[in-house]
Amino acid sequence: MPEKAVYSLRNYGELLPFITDGITYEAIAGHPDIFFCPMDNKLIAAPNVPESYIRKISGLCSSEIIKGATPAGREKEDSTCYNAVVTGDLIIHHSSYCDPVILRHKGNREFLHVPQPYTRCSLLPLKNGRFLTSDHGIEKVLNGKGLSCLYVDPRHVLLPGFPYGFFGGCAGICQDRIFFSGSLQYYPQGDDIANYLRVSGYEVVELYPGPLFDVGAILFVE
Repeated sequence: MPEKAVYSLRNYGELLPFITDGITYEAIAGHPDIFFCPMDNKLIAAPNVPESYIRKISGLCSSEIIKGATPAGREKEDSTCYNAVVTGDLIIHHSSYCDPVILRHKGNREFLHVPQPYTRCSLLPLKNGRFLTSDHGIEKVLNGKGLSCLYVDPRHVLLPGFPYGFFGGCAGICQDRIFFSGSLQYYPQGDDIANYLRVSGYEVVELYPGPLFDVGAILFVE
């Protein structure tokens, strides 16, 4: 995350920067959405998340931390296991990649299969069955369920080491605020996105005046 965004984010709560070494490939080594899946008052974590982070998170929030079954790794099979999107009534993910511990805690939620295993990277869940996605396959599935979904082109999201990043990875939601690592003013669809979020009941917080930057999601826990 750019330093200006880090500085701004500190104004909204206790900030825990996250980075790993030697677990997955460098471009996503500091991406929380590769290692954690929040569900209700639980945080399901890859079993190889460094224990120092588990202790720090436990000291900062009341969420129960539950270890998943699959260690995070370098391949698609093990770098997407915790990249599910969980809402009040849905778990949205690729059925072949979802960690079994997530499924074990799904309760009455319906599992909605999508073709993109990097689901949370590509999908931002909003209130009242509304979504933003940078993946046409996810868009098709959500539209087929009668859900409102705005497609946004990911090619203007920065991710060092790749031509571009994922749109979902540049944002996080806390209550009625949506935080962006960057500014929608630098995004070709910025006005459309801002209007969609406003109609959806969100205040937009832009953490620094620059292009959107894929940081693997801004994860808020309480």
